[in-house]
Amino acid sequence: MATYRTLPSGNINAMVRSKGQKAITKTFRAKAEAEAWVSQIEGHILIAGSLAHCSNLYLNTLKGRGGTEATTYRATNLIKVLPLQAKDITLKHIAAYTQERQTLVSDSTIRLELQLLSRILKFNHLPNILEGYKLPRAGKPRELVIDPIQYQMLLNNISPKVAPLVILSYETAMRRSECLSITTECINWQTKTLRLTNTKNGFDRDVPLNSRALAVLKEAISTAQGGFLFTTKPNLVSQAFRRSCDRLNLPKALCFHSLRHTAITRYANRKLNTLQLQAISGHRNISMLARYTHIKASDLVSLLE
Repeated sequence: MATYRTLPSGNINAMVRSKGQKAITKTFRAKAEAEAWVSQIEGHILIAGSLAHCSNLYLNTLKGRGGTEATTYRATNLIKVLPLQAKDITLKHIAAYTQERQTLVSDSTIRLELQLLSRILKFNHLPNILEGYKLPRAGKPRELVIDPIQYQMLLNNISPKVAPLVILSYETAMRRSECLSITTECINWQTKTLRLTNTKNGFDRDVPLNSRALAVLKEAISTAQGGFLFTTKPNLVSQAFRRSCDRLNLPKALCFHSLRHTAITRYANRKLNTLQLQAISGHRNISMLARYTHIKASDLVSLLE
């Protein structure tokens, strides 16, 4: 079943739902484009063994975890271009897909999409043609962190509904999805910690809360209607952050996730050790933590004296 809605931007958002499967959604500039896409997806999703069907079986296992919105979007791109039947995909199709996508997105994005395809094939017990395949190179990790002046500018400029989420991510290094998953049951006021379940990497963790994070949560509870403390939709959070950056003429590369990079870097500069940083960020290995820690040489000078 398909539904359409007109966004404030004037674009048309189409959503296709099928019983027992995760909804697939995509935004278009025109209703005709949205309807054409819906016809294609509805035709594919009902066919057992189709890439759309296999993708939805895999996506259903991710329900309740962070990052599913981005994963669903990547799956949609794969479905649009690759053969109908997942078992019919060949390396020739992969090469053509890569070439087509390179005109639209970065190699890092294509790499993530092909890695998802590999997981979908494995999950559905299909031959994994991507095993041993040389994927496009991963891009450089984000190097921009938000300095204290930029942070204050953002807080003064951004929507009051989004400002508490900005503070939480800046103070705790929580992901957008983790901030939006908070309920009153998550918070332990005695230990000043917050319990996150079903995180992006699949592991639960306890997040330490400083006084500024606690103040935000207390204020949110006082106005909450029950359930989640913050009800703004994920894409609207990101849009509000991006628009605020644009109004303030801040670097284009900044996004809501930059707050997580910034928080981890700030705490690294305060001389927290690796295990302490991992406890805050939830990273399971040091190599991933290193991508989020942007230490400058100038920050180390005083330690060498």
